Amino acid sequence: MSKNRKYAAILAYEEQFAKIVALQIRASRPKPVWHFFVPFMMVFEYLAAKKEIGLFVRNFLFGRKLALNAARDTIDGKDRQNKPAEMGLQIREWLSANALYSPHMHQKQIALADLLFKHYSLLFKAEGKGHASLVRNAYVNRVDYESFLQKLSATENEIDRLTLQMRGESAELESQISVKQKGIAALRAKDTNQIFRR
Repeated sequence: MSKNRKYAAILAYEEQFAKIVALQIRASRPKPVWHFFVPFMMVFEYLAAKKEIGLFVRNFLFGRKLALNAARDTIDGKDRQNKPAEMGLQIREWLSANALYSPHMHQKQIALADLLFKHYSLLFKAEGKGHASLVRNAYVNRVDYESFLQKLSATENEIDRLTLQMRGESAELESQISVKQKGIAALRAKDTNQIFRR
C-alpha cells in the first residue's frame, strides 16, 4: 500500500469516526414533538444538523490532520525536529481563534498531537490494505494498542475538562461532553474488537 493510500485510509477513518460521534451528540438532544409537524422544519433541522456536524468534524480533525501531515512529511525524509514547533504554533493560533487559548490547554493539545503523530508514524511504517490492517500490523498486540487508546482518551478527557472550565460550566455542555466521551469509548471498543478478532 502506497504512502498516499495509507494517508487517505487513515484520514477517511478519522473523518468517519468524527461524523459518527457528532451524530450521536446531535441525536442525544431531544426535540419537541411539534417540531416535526411544522412545515419545512425538517429542512431547517437537516441544515442545522449538517452545519453542526461539519463544525464538530473540523474541530475534531484539526490536531489529527496536523499530526497526520507531520507523520507523512517525516516519512518523506523531511526534518522531524521542526515539526513539534510548527504544530505548536498552528495549535496556538487555532486555540486563540476559538477563544480557548491558555498555556495549559496549549500544552495538552500539543501532547495530543504528539501522541497522534507517533501513532500515525507507526501506521505509515506498517503494511496493510486498509486502516484496520495497518493498526493490526503496527502494534505488537491488542494490549499495546489499547494502551495507546487509554493515553489518547486520558488526554482528550483532560482537554474536555479544560474546555468546560474555560467555556463556563453548563448542564448542556456537560451533557454534550459526556455523550461525546461515551460515544468515543464505545466506538473505540467496537473498532478494537473488529481489528483484533480472536
